[in-house]
Amino acid sequence: MRGWFNESARHSLAARSYLYHGTSSDRLRMIRREGLDPFAEPKMWEGMSLNYIYFTLSEEDAESFSRSAVNEMKEISGQDDILGVVVRVNQEDIEDYPDIRGVFELDEGQFDPENGMWFTYDGSIPPHLIEVRDRKGKWRPLI
Repeated sequence: MRGWFNESARHSLAARSYLYHGTSSDRLRMIRREGLDPFAEPKMWEGMSLNYIYFTLSEEDAESFSRSAVNEMKEISGQDDILGVVVRVNQEDIEDYPDIRGVFELDEGQFDPENGMWFTYDGSIPPHLIEVRDRKGKWRPLI
């Protein structure tokens, strides 16, 4: 199965090209090697599905999520050198890429609606289709 779970989700993204994912700097190494993979990246909170990558339409919402991930990782690991990271993917690149098999779906249950519109994706995204925001706020290819 490939594409969108429902047309309303597709229309929500019609005016936007990018989807954002917040994570932590310690996970960025794995993402550089393996890409975004719903089965490789461990989930931080109970209730988050192990079968999805979570995206948002807003860079700011992904930044907020990355800060939460960092705080959780610092508490679990005791490390202080973990930073928040935001990566993005171009949804059109994903839809057009021949080897990707996944479905975007509007996620209405995992996050509070006040925190933005979130989407899940059940496929893997290779690292060459991912961009990372550097410390100066500029976007560059992940690899």
